Amino acid sequence: MALSKVYTVASAFPNGVVDTDRLTQEIQQSAITVALDYIRTYTGDCTVYFKAEPSSGEWTVLDGLVAVHSGEPFAVDAVTSDGRQIVRVTAVNTAIAFRPRAISFYTADPAKLHNIDPHGVDYEDVTCKCYDADDDEITQAPYTGAVKTVIDFEPTSYYEMIGGNIDIPTSITGGTTDLWYGACIGVPDIPENYGGCIHLLNEMNLEADRDGMVRLDGRGVLGLSYSAQTHSNKIRFIFKHPAGESKRFQLFLEIFQ
Repeated sequence: MALSKVYTVASAFPNGVVDTDRLTQEIQQSAITVALDYIRTYTGDCTVYFKAEPSSGEWTVLDGLVAVHSGEPFAVDAVTSDGRQIVRVTAVNTAIAFRPRAISFYTADPAKLHNIDPHGVDYEDVTCKCYDADDDEITQAPYTGAVKTVIDFEPTSYYEMIGGNIDIPTSITGGTTDLWYGACIGVPDIPENYGGCIHLLNEMNLEADRDGMVRLDGRGVLGLSYSAQTHSNKIRFIFKHPAGESKRFQLFLEIFQ
């Protein structure tokens, strides 16, 4: 099922440019009845995403819109009626929409991973795995020997991350066992000398946190392109814990797509 179509900006658009706001309006005012999801421009391509699969006739309509799209930005009044300047700001490079994600999971219990969209469908871009003291993966219950739970976030498309939160169970904060630790690594499958294994959060004692939340704020976006071969946009969260101890955590990722 095709939900998107890619156009090469330099050749598909008559003036070699695209204005996503104008193209969005042109699509919404056209004969296309399927709801537009978003439009993304990246590395010379413009990809149009829909929330359901358009018909063959609707794809033809889209081709026609692209073929006559001027690429001219909408004219915007420079000031408000009382003289204040109107500005448009953005925190991202090429992404279009702010699409934060909440991922809930339990340590030592991969079956309780919750990664569902508003329609009740699994996004299928998060995995939860457990490992024993020898760092061998435990592939089936019971997980009583699990001392490490690993969450991998890997969407099959480009995205930009600006920060996020890790919600910590209140039963852990303020503890003194020194057995609960958390860390975050960017692009863990690519060696560090090739730009991977980025230490976004070094291993921290989760019991020492008194607020019940770890806040990660990069103050600038990190753009990550998807590759099925190199896993170049994977973010890995690592949680060390007492053997078999099952506690609920939640990740809140601030991303743009």
